[in-house]
Amino acid sequence: MTRPQTIRNVDLVPLFVRITLAVIFIYHGYGKVFQGGHEGIAQLMAAKAAPLPGLLGWLAGLTELAGGLLIGIGLLSRLWALGLGAVMAVAILTVHGSNGFDIRNQGYEYCLTLLLLALAILLGGPGGFSLDTLIKSRRRTSHPRKSNPLE
Repeated sequence: MTRPQTIRNVDLVPLFVRITLAVIFIYHGYGKVFQGGHEGIAQLMAAKAAPLPGLLGWLAGLTELAGGLLIGIGLLSRLWALGLGAVMAVAILTVHGSNGFDIRNQGYEYCLTLLLLALAILLGGPGGFSLDTLIKSRRRTSHPRKSNPLE
């Protein structure tokens, strides 16, 4: 008889972080992709003399939208956490960093929070409640490790 799997806090923490990131990035990514927000990003990048500002606007929006969706379900979580963290690092370095820390002055406080949450998923993984973990466990059970005949 198998023991029922218990829910552990160590699995809930990354789930809550992933859901938080998903909601925020889906919201902002949707606005950039479907409501013209990518143009605002492109203007900010052009003002900072960044190369290909139009492309950067689209990439930011698509990364936020796709990354938010996939982080939310826990698929390729570490890869998307790296991408979302990179978007936030660029936002801090190009737009918000010069405004100081305080979000009320368009500072980097909020972007830093999102960057650190993405870093937590990148370093700690998606947790037990994710498609990444489900896929990994199915691979393990469908391809069990062959026993060593010398043992």
